[in-house]
Amino acid sequence: MADDMGQECLGTYGSKVYKTPNLDRLAEDGVKFNNCFATPLCSPSRVSIMTGKYNYRNYEVFLHIDPDEITFGNLFKDAGYSTAIAGKWQLGGDGETIKSLGFDEYCVNNIGKPKELIREANGRYAFPLMYQNGRFLDDDEVRNKYGPDIILDFVCDFIDKKKNKPFFIYYPMILVHSPFVPTPNRKDWLQTEEKDPKYFSDMVEYTDQIVGRLLNHLGERDLLANTLIIFTADNGTHRSITTSMNSGEKITGEKGMLTDAGLRVPLIASYQGKSPSRELDDLIDFSDILPTILQAANIKSSEGFVMDGRSFYPQIIGRKGRPRKWAFCHYDPETWFSDFNDHAGRVLMMDGYRMYHDGRLFSMDDRLNENQLPQSSDDQQRAAIRNEMEAVIATFPDYDFDKKIEEMKEIRKKIKANQP
Repeated sequence: MADDMGQECLGTYGSKVYKTPNLDRLAEDGVKFNNCFATPLCSPSRVSIMTGKYNYRNYEVFLHIDPDEITFGNLFKDAGYSTAIAGKWQLGGDGETIKSLGFDEYCVNNIGKPKELIREANGRYAFPLMYQNGRFLDDDEVRNKYGPDIILDFVCDFIDKKKNKPFFIYYPMILVHSPFVPTPNRKDWLQTEEKDPKYFSDMVEYTDQIVGRLLNHLGERDLLANTLIIFTADNGTHRSITTSMNSGEKITGEKGMLTDAGLRVPLIASYQGKSPSRELDDLIDFSDILPTILQAANIKSSEGFVMDGRSFYPQIIGRKGRPRKWAFCHYDPETWFSDFNDHAGRVLMMDGYRMYHDGRLFSMDDRLNENQLPQSSDDQQRAAIRNEMEAVIATFPDYDFDKKIEEMKEIRKKIKANQP
């Protein structure tokens, strides 16, 4: 799962400016989904993908997950899989939290550092601060190293240790999140302290190279034929990035916004020998990932476990499946994240339209919500769709966003009070 990478960043989805040959090949050989929707921000998406639930059920506050949640890590571990998480954590707690959520091993960035721990290492890219299996890596272990490479090495080592057993790896990548800085593809990357969006293309291409290296590693160990690989991203691209498309269109990132450019993410699934090459317009949202991988592994969730998602595993292996009639996003950002607070809400994607909880309706082709469609009943077909969408939205429990803000403030106080 890439970080802050909208669909427009991949060549297979029509990007004109970025080179992504490995991901393009993965899409060509597997199944490319054109209509996958996350939430517009990292923490809500991470809680949703790990638990298979819409955020109104279990999202508490930004940078946090309830350590008592049941995640795909727990479910795979309980089914006998060796489990690992590698990459960006950013959900609070510590190593014990990660283990309680079902991961045997981990190598993560974006986790709280005790105040008494002194490290030169910092950030996520050059000379990164990394927390691996109960300890922060020493400065000498990460000096002159690139965070995404450290993560990939950990993943490959884990694969080698577990290659003769079932394993599940959740790989929330560090790339391509800001700051936009040089990658090791530039000889002077360690000497360049400049931060500029001009480096974004390098970061996209390095993401693709990491995917290629991982695929080669699996292939060299004859594991591709028994490994389901899913690639996606947590939300749309950063707002400072504008991408030129082969169609002539230019798409500006809308991370944090409940627009198409904030919600629409890539989704590629590859299962060598089992997933026929094809492209699908089926609607997918992030709650669908968990039931999909459970079905792939023939794992039954525990009795009483609630999932909002619908498996698209049948589509991965060439069947029609039961595609969604609609996809949904419930979005609560964080109270102190002022840029995003104004955009909390709910949105339903259905029949080529996008409807919000306040009744606003847009065509899904209107990426930035520039032309609100009137509520006039002159267009009978659209009026019928509007009525159907309103009926779907009405099935979700009532939700007071203002009340939630006050609850978030209290949760934040409790989290801070319990931090060392």
